[in-house]
Amino acid sequence: LFWVGEPKGKPSNLTRLAAAFDAERMDMLLLCVRDEDTTGHNGKRDFSLGDDGKLTRYAEGLPNPVVYAGAIALHSRLFADAPDDAFNLNIYFDRAAEEGRLYGLLLDGHWMTVGTPEAIGEAEAAIRRHQPEFELGLGVSHIHWNELRGADKGVRQLIFARLGTPLAGSCGGRLIR
Repeated sequence: LFWVGEPKGKPSNLTRLAAAFDAERMDMLLLCVRDEDTTGHNGKRDFSLGDDGKLTRYAEGLPNPVVYAGAIALHSRLFADAPDDAFNLNIYFDRAAEEGRLYGLLLDGHWMTVGTPEAIGEAEAAIRRHQPEFELGLGVSHIHWNELRGADKGVRQLIFARLGTPLAGSCGGRLIR
């Protein structure tokens, strides 16, 4: 997952996310994106974003459908009972939503997911559309590596090479190559 097209001269999405997090009202604040602002996404909608910023699980017909964009601000108290092994964050999304403490913030820019070699061309075209004043890769304002671990090594190397970035990045605190 990564995004491009953050407005110049404005705080980044991650800065906005950190600044908007309010531990008094929220357990989690998720960076979210509208489906029309994505490339490579399968169309699945994760949540409905309320006018007050609260997120509820999406169901057909609900207004303001959004996709979780892979960045989150949260209070550590949420993980007091977390297992030592890997676990699914959806458990905690649902728990926070049930308590009315799951919120969303819309991403400024265009979000992409690239998991197969076939998706690279579509991502390149989207980067060009959203960063026309730069050569491919130089205009990428932020790359979020969270889901890149799901792509095989060859796909990762193609993505990094075509974006003009080093063939490594951090993913969940681990270095990927």
